[in-house]
Amino acid sequence: MNLRLLSTCAAAVSALVLLAAPSPAQKSSGPLPLVAVERKLLPGAYVDSLEGAQWAATEGVRAVPALERMLLRAPSYAERAETAAFPFNAVWALGRIPGPQSVAALGRVRAAAKDPDLRTMIGHALAAHRLRAQKGAACGVFGRGSLPELYAEPSTRSRVLQTLPQGQAVRVLKENLVNEKEEGPRGGPTEFDRVSLLSSGRTGYVQRTGDLFPSFY
Repeated sequence: MNLRLLSTCAAAVSALVLLAAPSPAQKSSGPLPLVAVERKLLPGAYVDSLEGAQWAATEGVRAVPALERMLLRAPSYAERAETAAFPFNAVWALGRIPGPQSVAALGRVRAAAKDPDLRTMIGHALAAHRLRAQKGAACGVFGRGSLPELYAEPSTRSRVLQTLPQGQAVRVLKENLVNEKEEGPRGGPTEFDRVSLLSSGRTGYVQRTGDLFPSFY
């Protein structure tokens, strides 16, 4: 009888411990450490820093506090950023993270920023937030850091239809169109996105800045 009672109590205690223990999702639900985000966005190689921006965007709101801190102290990263895409990659990531947290962070950084280029990039990211809220996730805004030519075909040898102004709103019709016959800006086959200009409906192809990096904010 006593053994049965002890066994029952032990099982109950084990169940309570399991219930009290945080799940893996709970353990990782807090803000990302600043050092972890710094390692991704300032890795020493340009293409890797673009991949870091995509990583931060997929982490969502967890990455927002660290991204904001990095942008608020952007001048202190000048030496490490020489071979990276910072601060563009941090602004791009905040522009791609949906929700009021990233919008508020961008607003605070823009209010504090003294660098006109940084303020311009943040303006494009905020415009992209507004655009996607109104027109859907497939939309984006052309801005600083993107290649401006709109081509008739997915080839830099094809006719240039027009040069896109910064702030141009687009709908992305198809992504990651690979042209094996031409070399991209960072080596390897070049890639394109097929887009439609929201202002005119004109369609064409925009070359991607990095191997798998989207052309727009």
